[in-house]
Amino acid sequence: NHEFVTGYCETVDVDKLQSRIIDKLNEKPKATNANLCNDLDIHPDTLKSNLRTLEHKGVILAYQTIINKERCNIQHYKIMFDYDFSLQAKKKILELLRTYEHVVYITESSGEYDIEFEVFVFDNDELRRLLDMLKRDTNLKRMFITQMVSEQKLI
Repeated sequence: NHEFVTGYCETVDVDKLQSRIIDKLNEKPKATNANLCNDLDIHPDTLKSNLRTLEHKGVILAYQTIINKERCNIQHYKIMFDYDFSLQAKKKILELLRTYEHVVYITESSGEYDIEFEVFVFDNDELRRLLDMLKRDTNLKRMFITQMVSEQKLI
């Protein structure tokens, strides 16, 4: 598993070309490398080198594959909860979530709930085991569970 963390980090310097590449990727996330080179009027090796630099700097975190989960009988849940806040409790909860192989996203929030996460499971028993583990091993106060029935990625 790779962990991609956003927030809580220092900014990095990017040059003018890298800034143009980032702008173009934000504008056209589906653009091919050939289209990017054409739009930016740069050589493919220049693009490749700058993309690697942006990856190394932690600006580009990943290139995403989107899976049609329904075709694979995968259920997608978002779970939000509160806990008796302490740094030790937070660390324990985050460690449990990070080690559970089907948790795909964790967000610390400052709203109604302290932590929210998304998980892909193949059946309700798998979800129940995860929730039982969280209830048993942590001090959760309140939990809200929703199944994601439709998702529209705007890329």
